[in-house]
Amino acid sequence: MEKNLYMMEFIYIIFYFLLIVFIYFNSQAIVNFSKSKEIIVGNTSPQCQIDPTSLTKIDLASLKKCSNPKQYFYSIKDSNLNFLISEDISNIGYFISLCRNYCDEKFYDAVKNKCNSPNDSIYQNCLDLLEPPPGCSNSSKPIGTDKKTFNNLYAVSVPEKNTC
Repeated sequence: MEKNLYMMEFIYIIFYFLLIVFIYFNSQAIVNFSKSKEIIVGNTSPQCQIDPTSLTKIDLASLKKCSNPKQYFYSIKDSNLNFLISEDISNIGYFISLCRNYCDEKFYDAVKNKCNSPNDSIYQNCLDLLEPPPGCSNSSKPIGTDKKTFNNLYAVSVPEKNTC
């Protein structure tokens, strides 16, 4: 009978040991699974600095101020382009999304990010203005610089009409 008690204690010890090992490996699996859901962006292209002397000087005092702080309505008459612009780089719009507004939806190829309209000159003007240089990870190039502060001005969005 005494041998049976020792045997039962031995079985309990083995059971608790296996239970602890099971809990340990499950907790490690949870940690590894959580890490597998993280997205690590590595080896990205650099943010390029655009030479401010090559940009158009814009007088913000002469522009229509929008209800959103630090945003202004800016129109480029030669290119038929309108943008809401801001000095705040955190509000910068992605050049393809902005320029897509200047292409009729029925002519826009979303796979190639290209406008196939017979008259896509406004779309091309937008791309020429906003597309960053090759090898840069910028969302878009600045439209110009403020005449007074020399801060870069970035396109935030395309307004639906000539208002903010």
